[in-house]
Amino acid sequence: MANLPLDHSPTQHNEDQEPVLTSRRDLLRGAVSIVAGASVPLMAASPVQSAPATPASPTAHAAWHTFECGLANALAELKEDEFLFVSPKRGPLFVQFLDQGVHGLRAEAVSNVYLDEDAQLSPAACTRLVALGWHAPTSGSDEGDGPWPTDIDGSSNFFLDAPPPVAYAVVAKLAVATLREVYRTGHPGGLHYAAGSLEDASASLRFPALGLKRKEREAW
Repeated sequence: MANLPLDHSPTQHNEDQEPVLTSRRDLLRGAVSIVAGASVPLMAASPVQSAPATPASPTAHAAWHTFECGLANALAELKEDEFLFVSPKRGPLFVQFLDQGVHGLRAEAVSNVYLDEDAQLSPAACTRLVALGWHAPTSGSDEGDGPWPTDIDGSSNFFLDAPPPVAYAVVAKLAVATLREVYRTGHPGGLHYAAGSLEDASASLRFPALGLKRKEREAW
């Protein structure tokens, strides 16, 4: 299992009972089915990563800093089996997070497995994701479809596992770098989020500190 090699963090949730965890991929697939009702979360037609990068204004820099702090706090508030998706309002790209109790936090960034042909990440973008700190996908869309089919802790997305105590600030920084540098999002106002629980499909969590528009359940 690949872990985030950092051990400093804000306050970590402590769970009294040991969760049953058979496959991290299966858990996130459960979140995907709740949010999207299909195997591809937050999918859209137009490719965002092809948009040209624009220099961030001082105002945008400040907004990203505020969002990064809010994201770290939101991740720290997640309880076991609760998930958070953040994506540009237009396009199929996303980052997603799942709290796994005593097992820490799983984070993923979408890979080409889930992107249409005209929305594929370039080789340079994939290389940049790994350079930022993500681990490369270990399988295809179905377990057993990739280079390490017996690796139940891998993913068909770019991924990382942050063990407890989780360095939420570091995970948030990685997500922001991904959104800005790879997904070419110029301002956090161009993002929205969805959140819920694998244990309660009717739950729809709110994180106002993110400063983002929340996707209503009808739009999931």
